Amino acid sequence: MNIVLKKVLMEPKFILKDFYHFFSNNYKLPHSYFFALLPYQFFRILLDNYLTKKFQQKFIAKYKKEYLKDKFELAKRDGIVVNKQFIDNNKLLELKEICNKIISNPSKHNVVDEGFRLKKVNQNAIHQYFRLPSFKESLSKSNTSEVNFVFDMFFSNDKLLDQLTFFSGTKVKKEEIEIAISKDRGWNSNSDWHTDCYCHTAKAFLYLNDIDKNNSPFCFLKGSHKDINIRYKVQKESLMNLIFNQNKTDNKLSDPELYLLVKESTIKDKIYNKYELLECAYPAGSLIAADTSGFHRKGKSNNSSNERFMINVTFHRGSMIKKLF
Repeated sequence: MNIVLKKVLMEPKFILKDFYHFFSNNYKLPHSYFFALLPYQFFRILLDNYLTKKFQQKFIAKYKKEYLKDKFELAKRDGIVVNKQFIDNNKLLELKEICNKIISNPSKHNVVDEGFRLKKVNQNAIHQYFRLPSFKESLSKSNTSEVNFVFDMFFSNDKLLDQLTFFSGTKVKKEEIEIAISKDRGWNSNSDWHTDCYCHTAKAFLYLNDIDKNNSPFCFLKGSHKDINIRYKVQKESLMNLIFNQNKTDNKLSDPELYLLVKESTIKDKIYNKYELLECAYPAGSLIAADTSGFHRKGKSNNSSNERFMINVTFHRGSMIKKLF
């Protein structure tokens, strides 16, 4: 069947799907031609931004100490927080040893290697991404002591949960946290400037080795998370490229791994010039938390022998409606 005709016949189904998933933070872009042309995505960004700002105001107000208020006001402005020496050297060495032990025998620890998800340019590039059993899963079945040690390391205090909660605009619970151990070298599809999602959301990264400009530091355009119009422009153009590309037979637009790329935007030069670039080149033990609705990427590696070894922290986004409570 002709691809265009097939898409036209599927349009009523896509419209209903777009209505149903309007509030879903995992549903990145509309599927239908109808909502692609209308400002469907702009209203989602606008509503999510309003709810997140209200949430963050209440969050900051609960702190009585001014230095904590100032810290989160700065986080709201920049969209990123750097926690240097999040863990001390002794614990870091133990954590690094345990992470190497986990990824050397993933099946023993119920760990899944998801490194296949990202495209690599050449054979010298590596991307290993080992997803640990979730904290929620650990409540229903026993994890290995190594996996439990990694979870305990992150939740010995509320700093990380507070930062993820603040950036995302919704209460993040331990049960929703997902942790992965990753090793990167060279270019992969995370190396392009992109935004993860239309909604304010959050990720965190704990460096297990010293990161300089030559081994792919996390890079962030400070303040870009607040620019509703530019974020919408990038997403609108990404949507048009995807949904009206007749060479594609299957556009999996709701895939959580779909990145909305800046390089495909007609305003990419304006974006690169407008925001201050933060290259997170920091020593081992540093934890970076960021609102990844802002533009970010894995920095370039100028030396193919240099590797980035870290722990990635994400959580299940759920629904925008959660931000009301």
